[in-house]
Amino acid sequence: MKINRLPLPTARRYRFSMDMLNNPLVVAAVVVVAGGYVIVRRSVGEPVNVRDLAVPPLVLLALGVREVLRGEALTVGQFYGLVGLGALAVVLGGLRATTVRLYPREGVLWYRYRAFTYVMWVATALVGAAVRLGTYAITDLPASAQTLYLTVGLTLAGESVVLATRGLLSGERFAAEGRDSEVTKRVIHDEMRARFRRD
Repeated sequence: MKINRLPLPTARRYRFSMDMLNNPLVVAAVVVVAGGYVIVRRSVGEPVNVRDLAVPPLVLLALGVREVLRGEALTVGQFYGLVGLGALAVVLGGLRATTVRLYPREGVLWYRYRAFTYVMWVATALVGAAVRLGTYAITDLPASAQTLYLTVGLTLAGESVVLATRGLLSGERFAAEGRDSEVTKRVIHDEMRARFRRD
């Protein structure tokens, strides 16, 4: 069977673009943009939509798993240390999700961060950072396994799973379209105008 290979210049460009994702500055930028994107959207309020809950953590998880697999082989101790960090990230994200407000609007379920949710973001970030530093020191995890893609992706996944579970238990209908639909944009615009008038 004939296997079609990428032309050499194209393959080199692809390899260069993928290697750039391992650059610490690029990693930090991607994580900040992705995390900021989620936080800003959920601060204003948006309809609960499966795609919006799933896509950000899945993208970060895919990048994180890729980085771990391309790195050094892990010892048994390092593997269990990484699993423990992942489990902690999921739990902290789930705890944070319990502080998010869920409410019906326009016939579907919406959600929005409360003030305490931001406190939880800071608290969970500090706890996660302290535990990560301790685990890195004890298990001597290679740099490829210390990727922020993985930990931030897992904490967002934990938050999304708990939010989706709470939404299902509420009995309210999820939105078929995300925040970018024209109807939703109009509702959010009207709400922001009303807030500014109150202030």
